[in-house]
Amino acid sequence: MVGLFLVMKSPWGFTRTAIAKKLNIGIASVYRIIKTHRQNNPDQTIPGSQATKKIAVVEIWLRVENNNKFVRGKNESRRQIENDCFSPFDMVKKDKDGWEYILKIPYTNEKELDETIFDLMHEAESIANTRNGFTEMSAIETITGKSW
Repeated sequence: MVGLFLVMKSPWGFTRTAIAKKLNIGIASVYRIIKTHRQNNPDQTIPGSQATKKIAVVEIWLRVENNNKFVRGKNESRRQIENDCFSPFDMVKKDKDGWEYILKIPYTNEKELDETIFDLMHEAESIANTRNGFTEMSAIETITGKSW
């Protein structure tokens, strides 16, 4: 039931894999929780489920730099951005030391997807700024080719 709570409380919904990672349980347990909920509540649609949400596969290019040569913190900024901003979207890093990521972002309409991407960009910039750094980020939806 805790996994279902995460899905219901999230404004954008989490994928099943992200819920399993967040709760440190197996993916089969997440499926079992959702199945039980659907059997007990057949008329209720689970927020974030595939019935109500589409999933965009977005390639992110993220550059994190320090404001000047006398400050540190870009590696910690990148780590925090990955953990706080990207991991809820099933982040896959293309290369261990690279700047490219693949995210799976659930959305119901284009406006919601745009807002989610812009929120990610703003949050990443805010995290880097707290450590005296800045970010450059671009995002491309692989299927449609739309970019931000």
